[in-house]
Amino acid sequence: DGPCASMPYARDVNFVRVGAGAGDYAKAKGMMRRWSHFQLGWSEVTQDTGVEPGNLVCVCANVLGVWIRNPLRVVYKAEESKPARKNGDEGVKARLVFAHGCLAGHLLAGEESFVVERRDDDSVWYGIRTFSRPAHPLALVTYPAVRLLQRKFAVDSMRVMREGMAKE
Repeated sequence: DGPCASMPYARDVNFVRVGAGAGDYAKAKGMMRRWSHFQLGWSEVTQDTGVEPGNLVCVCANVLGVWIRNPLRVVYKAEESKPARKNGDEGVKARLVFAHGCLAGHLLAGEESFVVERRDDDSVWYGIRTFSRPAHPLALVTYPAVRLLQRKFAVDSMRVMREGMAKE
C-alpha cells in the first residue's frame, strides 16, 4: 500500500464536556448529525451530508491559503442506550457515534470517529477518536505539520461544540 504502509498509526482521543441532561444530549446529537463540529472556518463539511454507513463525505480544509478536499466514507454509525460495558465505557448511559474512513486520494490513511455520550452522572460529552498515518509522500514529508493540524482540528471542533451548546 505505498511507501507509508509500514508506518504505525498515530492515535488520538479527545473529549470535552458540553452539557448535562436529556435536552443537551439531544441538542449535541443534532449538531453532530449536521456536521457542526466541522464548521470551523478553515474546515467544513456540507451540513446535509449523511452520517449513515456508506455515505460519502468530503472534508474541505484550508491549509496555508489552499483549499484541500479530503474524500471519506462513513464506515459505521451506532446509537445506543445503555451500551455494553467495555474498557473505558463504564458510566455511559447513551451514545451516538459515527466514523468515517479515508478513501483513495486522501493524504492520510485511517479513521476518525465522533461521539456524543450521556453519562450516568447526566453529563454530556463530545469526543473524537482517530487513528491515522500518511498515505501520500506529501503527507509523509509534512507529517509534523499534519499532526499539528490534527490537534488544531480537535481543539477547534471541541470549542465549536461547546459554543454551539451554550447558544439558546
